[in-house]
Amino acid sequence: MFTWLNNRKFIVIIVLLVCIKSIIGAMEFSYDNDVLKYTCKFKSDFGKQYSGDEFETVRSALYYNIYGKVYTDSPLHSFIKPRLRPIGLYLTAFRAKANIMLHSVGLRWAEGRVGHKFEKVSDIPSWYLHSYGLLLFFLKTSLFPVSVYFFYKILGLVGLDIILQRIGTIGYVLIPSVFLFIGWFDIWENVALYCFIIVFYFLLAELLSYETTGWRFLVVPLVGTVSALFRPHLLIFNGALYAFVIAYKLIVKRDRGNDKSFRLPFISLVVLIAAHIPILVQNHSYFGKYTLSTQSKYEFFQGHNPFARGSWYPAIYTNNSAYFDSILKAEHITQLNELEEGEFYEAIGKNWMKNEPLGELELTARKVAGYFLPYNFINARVNLFTLFMHLSFFGFVGWYCVRLVKRKFANWHVYFMVLLPTLTSLLLTDLFFTGERWRFYADPFFWIMGLILIQVYLDRFKISKTIA
Repeated sequence: MFTWLNNRKFIVIIVLLVCIKSIIGAMEFSYDNDVLKYTCKFKSDFGKQYSGDEFETVRSALYYNIYGKVYTDSPLHSFIKPRLRPIGLYLTAFRAKANIMLHSVGLRWAEGRVGHKFEKVSDIPSWYLHSYGLLLFFLKTSLFPVSVYFFYKILGLVGLDIILQRIGTIGYVLIPSVFLFIGWFDIWENVALYCFIIVFYFLLAELLSYETTGWRFLVVPLVGTVSALFRPHLLIFNGALYAFVIAYKLIVKRDRGNDKSFRLPFISLVVLIAAHIPILVQNHSYFGKYTLSTQSKYEFFQGHNPFARGSWYPAIYTNNSAYFDSILKAEHITQLNELEEGEFYEAIGKNWMKNEPLGELELTARKVAGYFLPYNFINARVNLFTLFMHLSFFGFVGWYCVRLVKRKFANWHVYFMVLLPTLTSLLLTDLFFTGERWRFYADPFFWIMGLILIQVYLDRFKISKTIA
């Protein structure tokens, strides 16, 4: 049936799709109202795509270069929330420190190009963010084919036949969020996802005691840690993988003496934790407490309050100003630093959860429902590809649970590891709110779950050998 998809044709298709994706990533699209049609051209400014968040990060990097500490001049951050302190600079731990340090180096480089130091925000040349966007474009474009290779290898480790392995790899490239809706942007999410695929492969190989390469002891700690520094939620995604493989090897397999494959996740976990110690120390010097970020506290409040919708709701403050004005006036919190303010909002969220358990349960249901809506990022149309992936998740979970009930434990650890990114993504969704940034890391694994179910069907009805 699929005998035409030999190795040569498979490679040609993959190369062609990767090239098309790369070309799309270099294009910008706009709607021309005069002729009522979409137009596209190669990006002339890679910095146009960035929001105020990135501009705030650049400004913080500038202040770091000037004052030696990370300040922000934005009391609003990405929220349109009440202003609690006078306009001016204040210490911040809201944005990813690694990205701020990257911009710090980038601004030094830009100063060298223009021949003078930047002393104020207006000194930063307009082309700077274009250069930054171009860097991320080359990073994501270079890493994507590497992730395709490792995704192909993952499909082999989970037991797919060679033809299904090839079809599944083509499908990975064509996942809507990967191919276009998020993959188009020159943002760290794309770089981080491709890094996560690489890390997942090596850890799955360790789980199966499958020998790969000695370079894994450099690749996994480095790739896993750097990606988590630039996208802090990967601290949880990668940490969950490391912890599971270590627990399986040391507790379930009890391979303390014979099998040393737990060393890779253990070393990776140690490096991951060690790399975040300087951030903890710096933030302690700013706020008197050890914290990796202040942002999580504000995001937690976004997901747990009387007005939460289950999704990100930036207008929550302005649309409910009477409620917030009464609280802020009563508490007299105008002198709080950024961390203390975040703790104030976090406490509101925790109190609401405690006092409104049914409301919290309903909100959790809304988040999960929103998570599984088969829509695409920045596109409210139902996508059948995405719908298939979500149905695959429910089918896979049902099949997996039935296997466990029937005490069929073969490969349970492999299937659980395939589930783990989605479970982590759902945990973040419930902890904060439904967001494409969390679901993005689960999308390739939805696809893998569907492929495993197809393989089970083919094996059950003895079809797998006839399609190869």
